[in-house]
Amino acid sequence: MIAGNVAWSGIAATDLLLVGRLGAEAVAAGALAINLFNALLIFGLGLVTAAAPLIASERGRRRHSVRDVRRTVHQTLRAAAFFV
Repeated sequence: MIAGNVAWSGIAATDLLLVGRLGAEAVAAGALAINLFNALLIFGLGLVTAAAPLIASERGRRRHSVRDVRRTVHQTLRAAAFFV
């Protein structure tokens, strides 16, 4: 997880360095876009992370668990696709 964060920060910094050739306004727009993307990404990751306890709860009930687990997984994948 730490390596992923470091890699993402390196990519964002490289993007801003390349955009820096276009001027200050382009750098500001790039920095804003990166921050907005990060906010959506973190929100999406939170939704996906919340799916694990929901799936465990459905499995623990054992009543119609396959259908409920499948529904929870599909909803999680849709949310992940939308936010990520």
